[in-house]
Amino acid sequence: MTGPSPKRAKAGPRATDSETPDVQGSTRVLGVRHPCLDSLLDWSAMMRSAHRCIAREKRLSTWASDPKNVSEVGRPQRGKDVFWRGESRVVAALGLELVRGAVAPDDLSCVSFLVSSQVAVERVEGAGLGLVAKEDLTAGELVLVDRPVVSVMDQKLLSEDISDTEAVAAALMAKYPTLDALPSEIRNLHPLRDLQDDSKWQGAVTEAARLNSMGFYTFPELANSYEDRNRYLTGTAVYPVASMFNHSCSPNVSRASLGDLTWFRTSSDVKKVVLFVPRRAMIELRSYPSRCKDRLELKMLDPSERLQRTAELLESQSGDRRFLAKECTNIMAERCRALLEIGQFPAAAEQWGGVLSFCQSHLPPSDPYLAEVAMNYVFAQVLAIATADDQHDSPEVNCPVDIRGCLELAFGPFSAIKPFVVDEIEAIVSPVVGDDNVGDWVQQMLSIIDS
Repeated sequence: MTGPSPKRAKAGPRATDSETPDVQGSTRVLGVRHPCLDSLLDWSAMMRSAHRCIAREKRLSTWASDPKNVSEVGRPQRGKDVFWRGESRVVAALGLELVRGAVAPDDLSCVSFLVSSQVAVERVEGAGLGLVAKEDLTAGELVLVDRPVVSVMDQKLLSEDISDTEAVAAALMAKYPTLDALPSEIRNLHPLRDLQDDSKWQGAVTEAARLNSMGFYTFPELANSYEDRNRYLTGTAVYPVASMFNHSCSPNVSRASLGDLTWFRTSSDVKKVVLFVPRRAMIELRSYPSRCKDRLELKMLDPSERLQRTAELLESQSGDRRFLAKECTNIMAERCRALLEIGQFPAAAEQWGGVLSFCQSHLPPSDPYLAEVAMNYVFAQVLAIATADDQHDSPEVNCPVDIRGCLELAFGPFSAIKPFVVDEIEAIVSPVVGDDNVGDWVQQMLSIIDS
């Protein structure tokens, strides 16, 4: 279970405007400060809305990928129970839903962040500006909900959007030849634009964005494998307040996202001190394309070849030539999945146990990534017990990690995130037992997580 939950405030929240540190030429970023953010936001409603949006987007993406459903360039046909005209994409549709009766600004859409009044941005000796705790905090407290000042979606989506845009532009030019004169006419409206010297600020802005950006991933720990149609849920952004977090290999804050909306909870009890997020983990999670390619190549191998290749990769480490923790975990996880695919369930359970021990020694004790690994470990044990020759002397399922506690610390109440947990269990179970038998396995896994 999680640590002590923040108490619900009896009175409505105090809604006041606050601003990020003044930056010359920046727009005013509005925020709301309140002592207990969990009492302000209806997380259950937000999770249900997010789950519906994601399910709808998956159906739309699957349907739109079928060539017979596209009649014209850039214009998908209406598919039955799949596409509703006017529905926004999930990254734009997710908003903040207030608890009934809460007092807040009339228009929360203009608010860029909600920050706990228990924390503040102050100058930290030797580290510049940083987010600090003004008083002691308990594990699981919501300290910040932030939206980006600027964001860029996954590069693959970006490249596909560009290709679609070019195709649509070509179709429009063919239909409306006079559009060809539009770019030059627009330039004539701003004749002095070419006289601006971008070099004075371009380098500084680029470096500031590079050093302060972070990736956003909708429930990455609850996605057993990256699906191509989920690419609209990932991206990189610069957040007005979250960029003030200092970084540590032993962080006391974890983060989670719904689209580009990201929130931060304490992952352990925090004394009146600086708050940290894991810089190394953030870098590793946002892997370079070459590493993503290597991992995809591993996935494409058949199980026996994958076992051999993963063994070679792990044995290749020596001295200073070692994989980062995240890369090493990915390699070991692919090895475990290969063992599951060929039916070596006891060996898979043993290997998943090793991965879990590795993660426990390299990650904070309440890191939500542990939940994904732990669920795989539990499932491998369940399979090993179910297929054992001697059913009368079967051992009990063992898991050293509080799966539910990890998830609740990162994402909030288990009742709110349960649909996402079910999705994750189905993603783990279905490739091994088949779609027809998923229901019973899901219930068994949920009972273990709830126990």
